[in-house]
Amino acid sequence: MSYKPIGGVQSVALRFVAVTEQIAVPLIDDASEYKQTVVASELGVVHHVLTLVARRDDAQPWLGEEFALRAVLEGVVATLTLEDGRECTLGSPDIPLRLDTLQSTSALSPSDEPTVTLTLRCETLTLN
Repeated sequence: MSYKPIGGVQSVALRFVAVTEQIAVPLIDDASEYKQTVVASELGVVHHVLTLVARRDDAQPWLGEEFALRAVLEGVVATLTLEDGRECTLGSPDIPLRLDTLQSTSALSPSDEPTVTLTLRCETLTLN
């Protein structure tokens, strides 16, 4: 089984499967992450979860109804730059990432900024 690099996400460019135009949103430092999980009861299945966190003002491209609908139905491919400088691509036209949740959070204190958390996921099968 091969694994993609896992770690903090420095930047990301999303594109819908049928489109070459990319959607880039500035991320909050040290808040976004990519995880791969293999569950014992689902041996052979790898769960890929990409969690992106941005300031609400920066996350406007994610907040439209069209984005949510396309991210569910069509799916996206994500090009990540990790904190250590490595790049990787998550999702593909055959197995795209799809919208799992889109959460908007108000500020916790007057000095905080409201945030948006976008969670995308897909599952792949591994070959031994």
